Amino acid sequence: MKNAFNVIFDKDYNQIAIIGTDCPELTTDILKDAFKTLKTTDLVLGPAHDGGYYLLGMKQLHASLFEKINWSTNTVLAETHGKCEALQLNYALLPTFRDIDRAEDLKYFKNKHHVQHHHPDIQ
Repeated sequence: MKNAFNVIFDKDYNQIAIIGTDCPELTTDILKDAFKTLKTTDLVLGPAHDGGYYLLGMKQLHASLFEKINWSTNTVLAETHGKCEALQLNYALLPTFRDIDRAEDLKYFKNKHHVQHHHPDIQ
């Protein structure tokens, strides 16, 4: 992630958001909100239900946000919050969503979006 931000900031972009592709609840409206929020904050985070995040947006690279993080654990978001506070960065949180990391997560979305179709002529 750090390298992706670095490459894009080198191309003179001034707002960048990186997203997880495993978050079915992420919408274009949330992405728009993220960029709107970046106008007044240093950072924007989209918290994931499992303690990570599905979106990270910033206006400049803060490389230390990616260092000494226990990736793929339920403490990623909390550790990132701590680093933001230590760096005195102001940040905003988007709505908390679920992402798909395990089979249970996939079952959640399957059950959530399962619709039973009934045909009136079939008993």
